[in-house]
Amino acid sequence: MKMDTPLTFGEWLRQSRNELRLTRQEFAGRVGCSVSMLRKIEGGERRPSGQIAERIANVLKIPPAEHPTFVRVARGELGVSRLPSALKPVAASTASASPLRVNLPVLPTPLIGRRREVAELSQLLRDPQCRLLTLVGPGGIGKTRLAIEAAAQMQAVFADGVFFVPLDPVNTTRFIVPMIADAIGFSFEIENPVEPKTQLFDYLREKQALLLMDNLEHLLIAPGIEVLAEMLANAPRVKLLATSREPLELQGECVFDVQVL
Repeated sequence: MKMDTPLTFGEWLRQSRNELRLTRQEFAGRVGCSVSMLRKIEGGERRPSGQIAERIANVLKIPPAEHPTFVRVARGELGVSRLPSALKPVAASTASASPLRVNLPVLPTPLIGRRREVAELSQLLRDPQCRLLTLVGPGGIGKTRLAIEAAAQMQAVFADGVFFVPLDPVNTTRFIVPMIADAIGFSFEIENPVEPKTQLFDYLREKQALLLMDNLEHLLIAPGIEVLAEMLANAPRVKLLATSREPLELQGECVFDVQVL
């Protein structure tokens, strides 16, 4: 009598991804890994790191309480049969499901040695009282890398997306609003008499989104940084995760000091 071959984690993951109707490229982008790595995981050629497994769990909307079991299965420490039916990912065809949107940079290697900081940042980003969280530290300490990792953990929390807004190319606060619009895919109506800032605020008013504002320190010396506080006041479900060498000194700011490893 022929016995059914047990499902491998890679096969389970591929089936789960297909149920969400996501290509490898789309799924890898949300997880924050390369397409090549995802292909190898699905093909059983390699196991995901603990951090990648956590990101996969977030993308699949697996309940946080089940993450430890999921990670152990992904790492090969437990069989796929240990995944309870409650871990079945939500299919994209479900009426209440809405696709996550993310433009976070895909990083080639996992973050090493920052597990505690990522956990602390995840907790702060879930805190309703913390709407502006700034990672502060000297240049080269790894603020951006840490912020991207923390933001990646939040993809299942913010229904309307997690967006990376790089501000190092701009030299004036006048470009903050256009850079945010570009990152989230919002187009201004040129013929609209309403100023672009107000158009953006109106668009974000009902959105539940996380914006990662990267490299703000060089904009603090010029007037206009208050536009971020104004945006938060007009979009109550939007949160900001910022990186800067110095605090932004805006009302309600939560400051997280990044220490040297």
